[in-house]
Amino acid sequence: MDSLGRVMELGGPVLGALLLLGALFGGVAFYRFLSAWSSLKAAERDLASGGPPGWEPARRLEEAFRQGGTPALDRAFQAEGRRFRAGLSLAGALVAAAPLLGLLGTVDGMTRAFLALALAGGGADPARLGEGISRALVTTLAGLVVAIPGLLVHAGLAALAQAQENRLLSLGNRLSLGGGPALGERGKKDRQRR
Repeated sequence: MDSLGRVMELGGPVLGALLLLGALFGGVAFYRFLSAWSSLKAAERDLASGGPPGWEPARRLEEAFRQGGTPALDRAFQAEGRRFRAGLSLAGALVAAAPLLGLLGTVDGMTRAFLALALAGGGADPARLGEGISRALVTTLAGLVVAIPGLLVHAGLAALAQAQENRLLSLGNRLSLGGGPALGERGKKDRQRR
């Protein structure tokens, strides 16, 4: 525990900011993953059942189609796509900020090291030099530790959002191509009236 405290001390406020950023990204990513996963499972059930949609986005598409036809269906599909991608921009920004914060810590640490050299007038204290270099390396490492897995997680979340859109498109195609089983019994009655 003592060495962790020393690392935190060496990293300074930049390391604290990186830890906070990493925790915030983790929370956003966890929420988006759970949301997308449960949504995909509901979509798969709807596609497999062939009955009326139980998946909330599919119900919203069905309602839009019933009220406004294909143009309303297209608008509803776009709105659902935005819902599926909600939070991805924030997650991407958090991931992009991590290496920049790490770079800020690098510059801070190297500035401290060179300042120790300048103030010593040639006979620099190795401990002060080492502290500045350590700060630079610790924050650089922390920035990369947050950013590299964050990029991979962000890509996975984007793929899940795309999978949600693909499932919704499959259900939407059933609607726009004459109703199909996605409309359920109410849709069949509506088609018979036309």
